[in-house]
Amino acid sequence: MATLVAQADHKSNAVSLPAKQRLEAMAHEAGCDKNTVTAADSWEEVADMIRAAMAPKEQASEVEAQEESDPEEAPEESSDESEEEESKEDEEDNTPAVGGVYDYRPISNKTGKPGKQITVEVQSVSLKKQTCTVKDLAADKEYKDVPWAQLIVS
Repeated sequence: MATLVAQADHKSNAVSLPAKQRLEAMAHEAGCDKNTVTAADSWEEVADMIRAAMAPKEQASEVEAQEESDPEEAPEESSDESEEEESKEDEEDNTPAVGGVYDYRPISNKTGKPGKQITVEVQSVSLKKQTCTVKDLAADKEYKDVPWAQLIVS
């Protein structure tokens, strides 16, 4: 989410517009009021609204997952609960957003070295493999299984 906020605050409309639209869509999906989102002072404030709206849903799904995996055992309370939530939030912040615009240096099949930097849009994300499919905005070419670490926030 931090990446989306940074992109929404970017000076270039090519970068900021898709991020702003994605944040607005996420806020709508989370049940945030459109007028409240529009009246927000910053995109970080919108991100906070989304996080606050999603928190009860995430907690409910965690409890459901715990009950499904071990119905006889009650969910354990952890003293490190806030640290775990921060770790999950950090992971989410590193996850590229579908529709997000990044810079990327594709690896050459011939040399195995990074090539010229291009601007790409994320088409899909694999949380399990921590890769994504991106599309070159200039050449309309698709790159699959791109590691998140190779995306450059512009």
